[in-house]
Amino acid sequence: MQQTPSADTLKTVVVESQKEHVDATCKVFRTMYYIAANNRPYVDHPGLIDLQSLNGVKLDRMLHSNNAATDIADHIAD
Repeated sequence: MQQTPSADTLKTVVVESQKEHVDATCKVFRTMYYIAANNRPYVDHPGLIDLQSLNGVKLDRMLHSNNAATDIADHIAD
């Protein structure tokens, strides 16, 4: 007989997944902040994301484009 997961187990899994997503988003935002603070061109953003991924940093699959870089910089400026 197979047991169904409890509500607490499901809640824990969802919370952990959301935490990983928020952590990855924070890392991408910090990268964009570095670019903006050092007057680097936004086209550096995808290359820095690739570099971090190669170094083992988990960054999800979103917010890696030049357009995302612009949106992130605007959000940080607000």
